[in-house]
Amino acid sequence: MPNGRSKADVSITNRDVDLFAEGFDIAIRLGQLRDSSLAVRKFEEARLCIVASPEYLQPMGKPKTVGELADHHCLPFLMPSTSRDAPWLFRWRDEDIEWTPPGQVPVMNDVLGTVYLAQSDPGIC
Repeated sequence: MPNGRSKADVSITNRDVDLFAEGFDIAIRLGQLRDSSLAVRKFEEARLCIVASPEYLQPMGKPKTVGELADHHCLPFLMPSTSRDAPWLFRWRDEDIEWTPPGQVPVMNDVLGTVYLAQSDPGIC
């Protein structure tokens, strides 16, 4: 490189890539790792949250419980590895709750696409 910098190619995907077969040197993954011979390091502890646009919430109201989410237009994300809706995980009074959102508009391939969709008012994710 003319300026002395190294070149790096970046690939952003939601699918579970085979690092060796596809020639990747490093990966950042979300969630629990399966048993692996890879060297791993925890990068960040990130909390997930439910989001919706103010315009959506104004007439619908903010859900206060998991049960109230069933009355909302939910925008589920389809997991690339299984083609099933990703469950929403909650913690309430030291209890883990896994809830699968009902939805007529599932989003696949890009989890951030679900967030962008929610920003334009059709539902909650």
